[in-house]
Amino acid sequence: MLFDKLRAALMPGRSSGDRKVRAEMERIALETGAEIPMNRKFKKELVKPYRQAVQYLSGIAEAIGEPAELDAAKWDDMPLLKALFVNPRELTSLLATHQGLHGFFKENRSAEAYALLTAVKRTRKVVTTAEEGGIVHRDVLQENVFFEAVDLIGPSPDMDRARDGFVHHAMAAFFGLSRIEVADLKSWKKELEEQRERLKFKIGTPARPGAESPRPPAKDEKDAEARRVLSGLVRKIEEIEQSVDSPEGHFDRLNDLLLHPERHLKAKTAYLKMGHMGSWIAARAAGPEDVLAITQLESDDGPPKAAVWVRIDRAALPSPK
Repeated sequence: MLFDKLRAALMPGRSSGDRKVRAEMERIALETGAEIPMNRKFKKELVKPYRQAVQYLSGIAEAIGEPAELDAAKWDDMPLLKALFVNPRELTSLLATHQGLHGFFKENRSAEAYALLTAVKRTRKVVTTAEEGGIVHRDVLQENVFFEAVDLIGPSPDMDRARDGFVHHAMAAFFGLSRIEVADLKSWKKELEEQRERLKFKIGTPARPGAESPRPPAKDEKDAEARRVLSGLVRKIEEIEQSVDSPEGHFDRLNDLLLHPERHLKAKTAYLKMGHMGSWIAARAAGPEDVLAITQLESDDGPPKAAVWVRIDRAALPSPK
């Protein structure tokens, strides 16, 4: 205790920062329902991995680039909006119905909002015509790209707070992933227990009453193999119990997630270009002016998503529906 007070006096900034990190971890654990042991020892040991994950996520937030203006009136002039929305009406509908966006403007006097626009990326292979070097080729297999389930994450009054909101959102996803892994392990444990009981019953079935002949060698070999399998099942069940039910198991799982965030969320650049028939198709790399570059987020919990920082003017916001 005396040492902690002395260290806090000598390094007040670091001590205060650690407290903020621990408070943030507790808040995220409460939000996500993650089974994280938040005793003093574990919280202290998670501070460094947490900061490491925040640094990684902040790098992704910066890499997404500068915000684009999200305005249905600009749809005709912005290839990015044309790629994300089939027509201006789709964009108008998003702005008119997004509760988080309208809630932000209701609670804040800001003239504009900054948010992360995400959209699920889908692909569909079609046979079409394609033009290359002025020559039109028929019956070409082409991968069309389109986007759906567009959303706005963390509307904020400025980009700094918008980026912080993205980091918090992603960190909450990591904590939630820890909870999902626990549920998956419990489900697997239940399946293994059912297999164990069936195998125990099979091995323990007595010989047919009145049987005089000795057990065939093949039967003994099958039983021996079944007992080896049973022993392996028992060991695996015990391992899962230790991982799922012990505070150390929960700590190890979250610690691994925070130390290796790149395993669970990656950012890459996807390139699109307008096809011969007006649809968007995947391009190999940036080159001509008609190639559009979009940041793509890839995670454990679903298909890849386009990610774009956007700015929304209050004056351009349609009336809520």
